[in-house]
Amino acid sequence: MSTEPRMTFCGMNCPGGVEPAPYASQFAKHLHSHQHSETNEDHQGRSDVEAILVQGMQNLTFDELQREQEDLHGVSAESQEDTKVMDKLLKSLTEHLHRLKKGTVYESAEERNPPYVCQRKFQILFLRGNRYDPKAAAEKIISFYSLKKDLFGTERLVRDITLQDMDEDDMETLMCGSAQVASCLDRSGRVIVLAVPGLRKYKSIKNELRYLYYLSMKVLESQESQKKGVVFVSYFVDKYKDSKNGEGFNQTMKLMLSIPFNIAGFHWCLDDHTQMILGKAAFSVMPPRLQAKTKLHFGSHVECQYLLASYGIPREALAFSSSYNDLDLSYHRYWLKQCAQQESNGNNPSQREPVSSVHCTPKENDVLCIGRRASGAGNKRLMKMAVSFSDSYDLGTVKSRRAILNCMMDEIRKHGGRFLKPDISAEGEGSWIEVEEKEMRLKIGQTFRNLRRRRAGVPAAGNVVATPAPPSSVLSAVKVKPDDVLFGKNNPQRGNQLLQSLIEQMAAEYDSSNRGQKKQLASRLVCKIKESGGRFLKPMNDGTLEIVSDKVAEQKVSVHFRNLRRKKR
Repeated sequence: MSTEPRMTFCGMNCPGGVEPAPYASQFAKHLHSHQHSETNEDHQGRSDVEAILVQGMQNLTFDELQREQEDLHGVSAESQEDTKVMDKLLKSLTEHLHRLKKGTVYESAEERNPPYVCQRKFQILFLRGNRYDPKAAAEKIISFYSLKKDLFGTERLVRDITLQDMDEDDMETLMCGSAQVASCLDRSGRVIVLAVPGLRKYKSIKNELRYLYYLSMKVLESQESQKKGVVFVSYFVDKYKDSKNGEGFNQTMKLMLSIPFNIAGFHWCLDDHTQMILGKAAFSVMPPRLQAKTKLHFGSHVECQYLLASYGIPREALAFSSSYNDLDLSYHRYWLKQCAQQESNGNNPSQREPVSSVHCTPKENDVLCIGRRASGAGNKRLMKMAVSFSDSYDLGTVKSRRAILNCMMDEIRKHGGRFLKPDISAEGEGSWIEVEEKEMRLKIGQTFRNLRRRRAGVPAAGNVVATPAPPSSVLSAVKVKPDDVLFGKNNPQRGNQLLQSLIEQMAAEYDSSNRGQKKQLASRLVCKIKESGGRFLKPMNDGTLEIVSDKVAEQKVSVHFRNLRRKKR
């Protein structure tokens, strides 16, 4: 269960401590003039829809509901996949497919091209999209192939769909931007898919369904999207009300439920009761777990966009102009261009760029991965954390180091920051893309190594996260006092002798304690040393000494207890 604090801001609950500050002032300034007047029909329609969502939540257990709400608020932990566990799940998935496939489109596809249909990465995609439930994943694979045949025919059943498979009418629908990948991620680093029903344009509903299929599978090429999930925003406000009055709604919902999306959140923005009818129809056919992470936002442009910001969806993700709320399609066109470029590169991995990458404009709280050339608030915040965590990181296990990296990434995101690097594939200069989580960890790890090198007087390595030099106080020499404890073997210091004496006195109690009690004992011992006027000092490579944190001192004390136990054996 997540314990991440929630904050109250302008009367709104903001998940994960994310404050939509840049937009808050605009909201406060214009709220009165833009405030939506809700009619009795609006109120009744909203009540009916919310009743459906509440009913869905009641069909879940407490733990299930908690998990879906954590997804919605972007505070859920990323799933850690174990190879052996995944092998067992894949074996179970294969067994379920064997029982279900008889007479299905999937069976004929498997007969035509087994290597394509049975790809490990394809099956893992469906496991991730169904919370690692093999039976649910197998059922969705069966449904998926039936959908694909309906949309593209038998001849394209056993290969990836590309822009070359779209006809002229499909391309016209594709260019209208009624569904598009947002130009930036949400505050939890998840892809946002924006649906603008007022822009819908097609000759037949199949044109739109083909495009939605194509967009969905492009988004799911990224493992980050598969694991973290995708956030959907349907925007029915003002001039963006559904231009087709709900036509093709059932087919669209069937498509959405056949694609292996890990849906992290589903947000509906609207401003009158006529659009509630669509919402009521949509929500009634959703599975309970999806109903539990669906939010209805009712109001004007300003109100809806502020409510989205409270869930970590920045206004810039919606691509609306600040004055007239006109939709800017320039990023959508760029995204399509990137898709075409990727497909023209074929299967050459060295030339393929993940299409889920989105171009960003750097902000003050972002961390720029450009060597030492950046000095913004985000890079300074990262450096400050690296200095604070350096001892724990250097002495930590693989597991504890990963926890430190997660903590640092969460702290950057909490302040609205992202990790950005220059997009060298883009034309011209000034294009930035967000770094994926795996690369973030590598770059922060390099920051710790560079910090160690600076302390040792060795030049920092590589073109990594831009980290300003640490404060001079961090590197200054420390004079040793008699009651200090020096790290290292056979130190004759009075502080070291006191530490050894206390450890011997408390050894029996320590050995018989559980893990939590051992931590408390170590903490008590550190306090005793400090009460006697001592400090815990660590020798540096340049011959100076550094005062370590209490946490590092406690870890060192625990090591002494374990060493004493080994000697007794």
